[in-house]
Amino acid sequence: MAIYEGEKIGAKIVPIDREVSTTLKRAWWNIGIFNRLFLLSALLTSLFVKEDISEEKIEEMKSEDVLKDLFSQLPKRYESIKNVIIDERDSYLAQKIRNSAKEGKKVFAVVGAGHLQGILNHVQEERDISKLDELPKKTVLDRWKGLLIPGIFLGLILTVFYFGGRQQGQEFVLRWILVKGCLAALGAIISLAHPLSVILAFLAAPIGNFNPIIKPGWIAALCESWLRKPLVEDFERIAQDSEHWKGYWKNNVIRIFLVFMLPQIGSSIGTFIVTADLFRVLRGLI
Repeated sequence: MAIYEGEKIGAKIVPIDREVSTTLKRAWWNIGIFNRLFLLSALLTSLFVKEDISEEKIEEMKSEDVLKDLFSQLPKRYESIKNVIIDERDSYLAQKIRNSAKEGKKVFAVVGAGHLQGILNHVQEERDISKLDELPKKTVLDRWKGLLIPGIFLGLILTVFYFGGRQQGQEFVLRWILVKGCLAALGAIISLAHPLSVILAFLAAPIGNFNPIIKPGWIAALCESWLRKPLVEDFERIAQDSEHWKGYWKNNVIRIFLVFMLPQIGSSIGTFIVTADLFRVLRGLI
């Protein structure tokens, strides 16, 4: 609306916010792996929360005192996310507004209510915001960690072949395929996935140890969403169907999440079992 009204009067439109991808990447890099899991679970849970918010409630939430109260209640584990998504952008927006004002013309800035006080706190000071656009540089470990674990796993399997011989090596590989594949397929079956999705989950599970892109949950969920496309009514009934466990299997949108999660969980359990078996075999050989 602000862009539309500005164009009507011939005003110069200047986007002042930081690139969304930059903000998300900086936020993601600033939290540890466990906090990432907490965040993902919170986002997933929020999809199934049914809460009607009135216009009066929205207007009330725009109040500075209410916003401060909301931010103060943010768990400490998410403090670094708030710093990137809110505080850094306050500085960024304030400096962009200052840069626009240097042209000697009147500036009319349209910003979110949550940023208003932060911008007012920073707008009087000149700041170097180039660092706020920087992304963490990938280390050598970051570049190779996707190959490191598969490489170690493959090396251990080859060790079984070397010390135990071809037959024992083949027996272990067969157990590894069956354990990983069957547990992933079991997860797909529990989620009432299509037979083709079950088969793909079985086939993808062992491969996932060597290829971080091919995961049984991802493959099964993609297949399921292609074979059983959710309808508009499925999206409309997400909150209602999630109130009872039966609705998780009835609603195609929620069920696709199950098809994604359960084979993945089964495959992860299989990895622990197979890894324990691998070390048991190696201990007997070396």
